[in-house]
Amino acid sequence: MANASEAVAAAQATDSLSVLNLDEGCARRADAAQLAAADVVLTTYDQLLHSKALLARVAWARIVLDEMQEVAQSTSEQARSCEALHAPRRWMVSGTPLSKKIDELK
Repeated sequence: MANASEAVAAAQATDSLSVLNLDEGCARRADAAQLAAADVVLTTYDQLLHSKALLARVAWARIVLDEMQEVAQSTSEQARSCEALHAPRRWMVSGTPLSKKIDELK
């Protein structure tokens, strides 16, 4: 998450982005309205598993999943947690080449 954090911090320095880093401490205090009010919410796949009920209550504009190989198996708990998030646009990115069929990303 360091690279994503650095990229958002750089954009935040030049624009007026509000960024919420949803870690374990923040997740205990946050509610869906706070998450929805942020321009960017950063979290990890592990934190997604722990906060999936909270994150699923937000109508996101876009969800970007970095390191998409982490959710390549559509039946995994991580993939099901990502699928439960509501957004009209979903991006999956990775620097790791696909080694299997693209159909596995459904």
